[in-house]
Amino acid sequence: ADTIVSELATLLTSGRLSAANKQVIKEAYSSMTDTAAALRLAQQLIISSPEFHTSNTVQMNGESRTIPTNPEPSGVPYKALIFVMLQGGADSFNMLIPHTCSSKDMYKEYSD
Repeated sequence: ADTIVSELATLLTSGRLSAANKQVIKEAYSSMTDTAAALRLAQQLIISSPEFHTSNTVQMNGESRTIPTNPEPSGVPYKALIFVMLQGGADSFNMLIPHTCSSKDMYKEYSD
């Protein structure tokens, strides 16, 4: 388990996985009898760790985060744009289409 988790930590977090998180993942990996399922679980646990989602070393201080207070409503009406991607994938090519930026109508080209 130690070798597998260390290898995954190197590949997925560039070695930033904390000792505490590494221990939790090792224990979860060791508790499973099916090695393929254990590997999937270890991968899922690593990608849900804060070290996977940052490019710096995560420093835990042991303090709980303060719960922010809700802001007072301003009473000013607003409009919101909501985009629901039903075809899967959310890259910038599917989200933003230039309306007019060159001699050809790219909006028409993408909308066809």
